Parts: sequence; C-alpha cells; structure tokens
Amino acid sequence: MDEEIDRVIGTAKNLTQQLILSVADQTADLYHSLKSSVELVNNFHLLALNEDPTSFQEWSNKFHDCCDHIIDVCKLLQHIAFTESLQVQSKCLAINLRIYGPQVILAAKILSRYPTSVPANENMDAFAEMWKWLISEITNVAQQILDSTGEQCDNKAIKKYKPTTARPLSVGQEEQTGKTATAETTKDMPAEIAPFNEKWNDEVNDNNDIIKRAKNMSAMAFAMYQFTKGNGTLRTTQDLFTQAEYFAEEANRLYKVLRQFSYQVPASQNKKDLLNILDRVPTFVQTLQFTVKDHTVGKDATFVKVDHVIRETKNLMSVINKVVTKCLNVRLSTN
Repeated sequence: MDEEIDRVIGTAKNLTQQLILSVADQTADLYHSLKSSVELVNNFHLLALNEDPTSFQEWSNKFHDCCDHIIDVCKLLQHIAFTESLQVQSKCLAINLRIYGPQVILAAKILSRYPTSVPANENMDAFAEMWKWLISEITNVAQQILDSTGEQCDNKAIKKYKPTTARPLSVGQEEQTGKTATAETTKDMPAEIAPFNEKWNDEVNDNNDIIKRAKNMSAMAFAMYQFTKGNGTLRTTQDLFTQAEYFAEEANRLYKVLRQFSYQVPASQNKKDLLNILDRVPTFVQTLQFTVKDHTVGKDATFVKVDHVIRETKNLMSVINKVVTKCLNVRLSTN
C-alpha cells in the first residue's frame, strides 16, 4: 500500500513538473505578444486620426490575436501559481484583458469617427495608458510565478522567459521608495501607494497629525499591495478586505482633520484649490466601502472583488497624496 501511495505521489509530482515546463514553453513567446499589443494600441491612435479603415481592421485582428494569446497564458500561469495572491492576480488580469481589450478598439473607433474631439482623444489616451499598466502587471506577475515555480522544477526552460526586459512598457509613473521598504519590493509599485512619501519625511512634519495619519494610510495601502505580490502580513482575501475597511475608516478620520485645517486657511486661490481636492475624498471613501461590503459567492466573484478593492484603494490613496501635498504647500505659503 505504501509503495502504491509513493508511486501516485511521484506520478503527481512528475505531472506537475511537466505542466510547469509546458507553461514555461508557452510564456517564451509571451514577451513578444505583450510588446506587440502595446505597439498595436499606439498604432490605433494614429490609424484613427488618419482615417484608414482597411489598416485599422487589419491591426484590430492582430490585436485580438495578441489578447487571446496573453489571456491563455494568464490562465496557465494561474494553474501553476503556488500562492493564493498570485492565483488571484493572474485570474483578475485575464478577466481585465477580456473586458478592456474590446474597449480599447471601441475607443479607437470613436476617435476615428470624431478625430478632432477632445473627449475622444482623452478617452483613447486613457485606455492606452490603462492597457500599458495591464501589460506591466502581467510582466511582473509572470516573473514572480515563474521564479517561484523554478524552485520546484529545476529546468533551464523555465529561465528562458525573462520578463524584466519588458519594463520599458510600464506606465510612466514615478516610483517612490519608503524608509522601511526595500528597493526590490517597491521598484514596480504605483506611486499612489508607495510607502511614506518623501515630501512628508522631515523634522517639521514629525509631530503633524495630518502627516501621521497619511503615513498610517500609506502603510495600510502598502500592506495591501504586498498581498497582491504574495508578500507581507495579509494572508487571505478576508485579511485584505478587513484591511480595506480599516483603510477607509482612517481616510474618514484624516478627512475630518483636513477639513479642520482648511478652516484655518485664509480665503485665497490656494484654499479654493485645497477644497476642490478635499471634497473628492468622501466620494472615494464611500466607493471603497461599498466595494468591500459587496457580497460575493464563488472564486471568480472573489477574484473580481479583490481587483476592485485594490483599484479603489489606489484611487483613494492618490487623492490623499494630492490633498496632503497641497496642505503642506499651503502651510508653507502662509508661514
């Protein structure tokens, strides 16, 4: 009996290794598809403005093929990922590609119909930036999954794919490094949730209640970001959702402090600009709270919810960064 069990375990291990090697072979062509998809999106903008329907349809077909290949690889990566967070990431990325791929083409079609329209141009630019961000995330997730599986299956085929070469495709967001975070952890982090904005780190701000609360929120957002990378203290999706609730509550507390600060600012353009940004905070807080409270059933729904929670956290932290920075500027200008 023991020999049979050992034989079954050995067979299962061999099958796992074969699956990993098969995925590694598939991902060998992934970089080409990722790069091609970004180039195609950029070409859509030019073709739409040049009103070239024949070439536009040809590029659309190529874009569909690239999307299908990338989605298939994301599904394969999900099957070989060893951590829940990486499984969630690859699943959500495949879903987002399936959702936003057709919308990129639709945005280009709208632009081709109204080439002089400012909203149409801005809409196309927004979808192009969003697509580049998705490609950057896929690059990072693929690297993490293949690195982790490489430890389980020592084979050169897994090392063929080096997604780090695709870094120039990432969205041009300025990245920040916190005092308590290593460069390796933060190098691909969106600027909105990078821990401890350098502008907030000086002796003058050490005892500032606004800065303290903003740093606390930054630390929470950083912990949530680490979950998506398979690191940090958050271990389950429920941990992530609980952290998001605390994050929203802290944002409400910070909003009240910021509102009190605004009362002390003399009437001026600076105060008007500050209030314009500050008034956006409650909306983003409420959106995050609704997202966290949304009831889900099943893995697929949970994957989507995780993606939405991370997105709303990023949006809220982005507004917090702007309003806190504005507060510091106002304080300096009034001193």
